[in-house]
Formats: sequence, structure tokens, C-alpha cells
Amino acid sequence: MKKFLSGCALSICLAAPAVAADMPVKAPPPAAVVTVFNWTGIYVGGHGGYAWGDVDWTVNPPAVPPPFHASNHINGAVGGAHAGFLYQWNNNLVIGAEVSWTGGDIDKSFNALFAGFTRTFDARVRSLFLATARAGLAYGRFLPYVKGGFASAEVRTELIDVNGGFGPGTLISVGKSRQNGWTAGGGIDYALSDNIVFGVEYNYVRLNSKTYSNADLAAGAGAVTIHHENVDPSFSTILGRLTFRFAPGAVVARY
Repeated sequence: MKKFLSGCALSICLAAPAVAADMPVKAPPPAAVVTVFNWTGIYVGGHGGYAWGDVDWTVNPPAVPPPFHASNHINGAVGGAHAGFLYQWNNNLVIGAEVSWTGGDIDKSFNALFAGFTRTFDARVRSLFLATARAGLAYGRFLPYVKGGFASAEVRTELIDVNGGFGPGTLISVGKSRQNGWTAGGGIDYALSDNIVFGVEYNYVRLNSKTYSNADLAAGAGAVTIHHENVDPSFSTILGRLTFRFAPGAVVARY
């Protein structure tokens, strides 16, 4: 009996590895799939908001030696379009470039005593063009960024008689030119979907000063009373932006 039991045990032990080898192997669990948003791509969009700032005047009349200095506070609603390209580099660093055009009159006028009479000084800034570089850090669908670069805008000034010898409302002189300068700012974008992005952006714009002589100023009734006029604008904009991205933003990553 002992020999029989020993033989049975030995047979079971020898058969166990063969049975184990024939058993199916359980497959490993599938790798996790994660969807990551990527900001790389070309985009176009529109924006609108508000602008405010100052235009500093210096006007030299030949007959009244002290130059006239004043700061004209300007403001107004603005809107326009933008286009650019972004590239997501090294996981979350996003760099790119953008051009934008913004229209609307950023203006205001004020009255002041000039050359012995009350005059209206009017300044307006419009047709703003920006060409900027952008850099930001992506946090999924959020993209805070900074920007800076070239700025150019049309600046127009008017000097109008109020109670002088030319008659109320008479245009004394007009200065008009496109003045260049620089801009710096930043904002934050949020991708509502793979292709639609909403953002808010702030820009500070500083334009180079422009000096007009009599030959540069449009001839009003009293243009000869101006020796030269220097105009120095600076202003800010706050904009809401809605952008369409041509490249899908969702990228599938497997781990």
C-alpha cells in the first residue's frame, strides 16, 4: 500500500508542471490612454474692447514765446482681427508670433487758452497695427502668455478756434501721420474646444513722437500761427478675443 501511495504522489508531482504549462496565460492590462491638449497650429480670430491713454502736445507759436504743453486724455471702443502661429515646445512651453489690426477712434478733445484765445485741441488714434512675438506656459487648455514687438497707428490732431479771430469752429491746423513704436502686454487663453479659444488680453502701446512744421500741417484758416507741433501718444487696450485654430488640439498619449 505504501508503495502504491508513493507512486501516485510521484505521478502527480511529475504531471503538475505539464498541466501548468498548458494553462492559458492572463493578458496584461491595456496601457492607459490620456488625451493631452496641444497648442501647436495656425489660428485666426476677432477681438474687441476698450482703449485709453494720453497724447502729449507741445505747440510753439512764433508770436507767443512760451511753448504750450498739454496732455490730452483719450479713450474709446475698439475692435479688429488677429492671426498667428503657435508651437508647443518641450511639453508646456509655447512660443509663436502674431499680427493684429485694431480699428476705432481712441479720441477726446479739450479747450485751453492758446496764443491769447481759447482753442479746442483734439487728438485721435486709430488703425492700430501690431506685430508681436508670444511666449507662454500651457496648463492643459489654459495658456497664460506674454507678448511684445512692433506697433504702428494713425494719429490725427486738430486745433480749432473757439473765440479767436477766425470764428468759432474754424479749423486752425490738422496734423496726420502714421507713427511707429513698440508694444508689450500679455493675456490668458482657454480652449473651449479643440478649435475654439476664448481669451482676454492687455496691451500697452508707446508710439514715437511726431513733430509737425507749418509745411506738414494741413492749412486751416490760421495755420500760419503754428511754428511747430509735437505729438507724443501712449495708450493701453483691454480686449476680449475669440479665435479659431485650424489644427485639432487633442493629442492621444499612451502610457
